[in-house]
Amino acid sequence: MLHTITEPASALQAARPLVLGDIDLLAEWLCRMPLYQRYGFQPTIFAKSLKDALSAGDWLQVHTAGAQTCAFAWCLEHGAFGHSPYLRLIAVRAGYQGQGIGRGLLRQAEDWARESHSSLTLLVSDYNQSAQRFYRREDYHESGRLPTFVLDDVDEIIYHKILAV
Repeated sequence: MLHTITEPASALQAARPLVLGDIDLLAEWLCRMPLYQRYGFQPTIFAKSLKDALSAGDWLQVHTAGAQTCAFAWCLEHGAFGHSPYLRLIAVRAGYQGQGIGRGLLRQAEDWARESHSSLTLLVSDYNQSAQRFYRREDYHESGRLPTFVLDDVDEIIYHKILAV
């Protein structure tokens, strides 16, 4: 995922809420990523999930560079055990990684979560070492494991962060 410490000012300036017109191209891009292919993401099904999430009022943000979406984040307000916000998905397009864009979206998600909650929770695949390093650098702590939760050969690691007020 991301490995830089500094965050360019442009990383947050181009982030905005997802709109209906973003969904089809976003679904196509994400479903081509190896991580999401492994989980069987299909563009039409994922696009429907995004439309449902938009209608439900989930927190959905995109980061754009010109007309291209280069990053995306999705949070559910009570998605972590019905108690706290859950970062369902965050992704940065290849070629834009390492520029602080993912870190900027994560911080926006934390700011959003902090408005009414004291923590943010997410899952990371056990084989995704770079994501685990990224979240540990961002003060997330491993809180448990869900063996074979989604895929039979993958454990999902629960990461949790207490958000300072």
